[in-house]
Amino acid sequence: MSEQKQRRLDAIPDAVRADAVAWLLDLQEADDPEQVERQISTWRSLDAAHELAWQQIEAVNARLRPLASGRKRQVAEAVLHTDNLNRRQFLKGSLGVVLLAGVGSLIGTQQPWLDWPADVFTGSGEQQRLELDNGTVITLGGQTALRHRLIGNTYQLHLLAGEILVRSAPADAEQRLPGYRTQRLEVLTNEVRVTPIGTRFSVRQQADATRVAVYQGRVATQVHDGLDAAELAAGEGAVFARNGLLRSDPPLRGEASWARGLVIAHDMPLHELLGIFNRHHEQQIDWAASVAALRVSGTYPLASQADVLSALTAILPIQVVSRPAGGLLIQPGE
Repeated sequence: MSEQKQRRLDAIPDAVRADAVAWLLDLQEADDPEQVERQISTWRSLDAAHELAWQQIEAVNARLRPLASGRKRQVAEAVLHTDNLNRRQFLKGSLGVVLLAGVGSLIGTQQPWLDWPADVFTGSGEQQRLELDNGTVITLGGQTALRHRLIGNTYQLHLLAGEILVRSAPADAEQRLPGYRTQRLEVLTNEVRVTPIGTRFSVRQQADATRVAVYQGRVATQVHDGLDAAELAAGEGAVFARNGLLRSDPPLRGEASWARGLVIAHDMPLHELLGIFNRHHEQQIDWAASVAALRVSGTYPLASQADVLSALTAILPIQVVSRPAGGLLIQPGE
């Protein structure tokens, strides 16, 4: 890259870099990508710096596309920023975009939760979509086990492990079964009961706590061992123990994208990105403290752990080491 072009890139205002990343994430989350593309086109035409920032995204996207394996040729990378990359630094702001069409299908490999009394389960890196008779749609993340049943007029979902995204039927929807009124929905974990009120939300069963995040509508919560009850609105989240509320934990932008097979990060520490992959994959990733705070932004295919790690090693000062006892270790590059 010429020094003149590098100076032009360095001169892009931070606000423009942030806007470019935001538009990129909007495009990946969009229900109507063509509409967002038109909005991006308008934004690019407003200022030369806008156009330059977007051209750089597209240029690096083309440059890193060969990193994809033959089996995952849909994967493409686009780098916006990462600390400590010297001449490999392309823009100051955010790192990377990875795109993948499709989600891995279910496989019959043996997993520990196969012995649990679950009606539906997923394996490492897998997802499954379940639609109930009352119109509720549930997406299961990787390594998730769920029991569901109709008790009287209530659909009861018992999350045994993992994470689900729920889009419940509207409270006033005329979704009926013979002999029943519109069905009520409950989600149970070890710690809490969650009752949606025409909403879209996620529930994650952790080792000794439950995290609930609301994206649309509202949910009512009640812990099992205690009096703590709370109602969460859109944009709110919380972590619960069996005997009460532990802390507020509002959802981050794009975090529910795992239901579409993607992880959308915005200025996210590397260790948080790796932690998300750990939740959905059997092969666990550990990391050295010196690389944990590297910042990443972009869209990453959740089913393609190996491809994502390969791409990250090309654009971050890291290397991936296999541990003799199993699992992977991310450490500083040589």
